[in-house]
Amino acid sequence: MISALVCQYSQEVIEYKILSSNRVGHSFMVRFRNNSTITSLTNSPVMYSPHWQTLLEEKIGGVRLQSFDGIVLGKFNLYEDSFGTSFIDMMNEALKDIPGDIHYSTATAPQLRDVASVFAGPIVYVSMFAEYGQPEQRTNLNFTQNVRGTRDNLSVIDGRKYIKEMKMECGAESRGVIGPCVEMNDVRPGRRSADGLHRCIGSKGGHPDLIAWEVVEKLNAL
Repeated sequence: MISALVCQYSQEVIEYKILSSNRVGHSFMVRFRNNSTITSLTNSPVMYSPHWQTLLEEKIGGVRLQSFDGIVLGKFNLYEDSFGTSFIDMMNEALKDIPGDIHYSTATAPQLRDVASVFAGPIVYVSMFAEYGQPEQRTNLNFTQNVRGTRDNLSVIDGRKYIKEMKMECGAESRGVIGPCVEMNDVRPGRRSADGLHRCIGSKGGHPDLIAWEVVEKLNAL
């Protein structure tokens, strides 16, 4: 989704800097012509610690969380989500180079309520494109409803909104490569079903582009 959003404004990009990158995830900063910036972190091990805020601020160069105008938050992969996949091995390997009290196998990564407790600005939560992210989406939606009236700058976007409306999964087995769109009725013995895969983007766009538009609209509204 963040890649789709940046590409939509590609003509306005004046600086792109990779902050860190490994087999698990990466982080980067994009600066636009109007001097606005986006800092993106994907699959960062520092979130699996009770001291995630301090570690996160150190990872992005000592920038305080409160200095951001807004946060777009996604779901963090939990140990049980990744059990039996290579993600666990890659995460454990990445942890070897990161100091701090980080325990991927036992830690509970922050959800919307946790981030909202340390950041007073607008937060837009975007649920996963995968079906298994829906329970957390519902939990966060209930949270925003419960705090309405005292905290009105929180929003939840269903990442599967347009998948449901278009009745088309178009799942991707791998990231960063050209491949087929996988649908639910495709026969794939021993492999994940289409509703648990990545989402495709390309020259004509895809589900991530539609959600990126929603994110921009929500941030402007908040």
